[in-house]
Formats: sequence, structure tokens, C-alpha cells
Amino acid sequence: MAHNPVEAFLTTIEEQEVVAAIREAEDHTSGEIRVHIENTSNAPIDVRALEVFSMLKMHNTELHNAVLIYVAVQDKAFAIYGDKGINAVVSDTFWDETKSTIQAHFKQGHFKQGLG
Repeated sequence: MAHNPVEAFLTTIEEQEVVAAIREAEDHTSGEIRVHIENTSNAPIDVRALEVFSMLKMHNTELHNAVLIYVAVQDKAFAIYGDKGINAVVSDTFWDETKSTIQAHFKQGHFKQGLG
């Protein structure tokens, strides 16, 4: 049986906890937050994140305030894509700070904490 890095990335319980954390965050905003986890990105990480954002039709939120956290497990890479509505209201350093926080958790192997 082949080892699937995507399935091993989060346990079922951790996945449920991430979903719960996203739902709680969405309760406090009109925005939509999604986490998309793939084995590997077949394109540059930022390009693939935008493709997934578009494929999931996340640009259809009323206030253009959706956020996608895209993770390519085998590549050990991730990207955060925020639509123009959310980018208009967060500070210039918000996404860099968010990426740094997630990266610090990921480097310690704390994937659930990085996503929650």
C-alpha cells in the first residue's frame, strides 16, 4: 500500500478540529475560508493557489473576502490567497505575518495548529 502524504498530513480528529476552527472564524465574518491540501503542486505554488481559488469559485463571495490556504504536502510548500475585498482591509504585513506563523507551526510538525 502506497503512503499518501495528504492522508497522513492531518489525522481525522485534527481535520475535524481545523474545520471547527474555520467555522468559528467564519461565524465572525462574512468571508469564506477554505483549506485545500494536495500531494504536490504541478505549477508554482502561488499560481496553483490561484487556480484552486478559481476552481472552487471562491471569487463569488459578495464582498470578495474569501481566503484560501493552499498546501502542497510533498513539496513542503503553502500559499495564502486572499481576494481583493479582504486585501483592502488587512494591513500590508498581515499575510506575511500569517505565513510566518503558519510556517513556524509547520516546521515543528504542528500542522493542525498551523491551519487552525
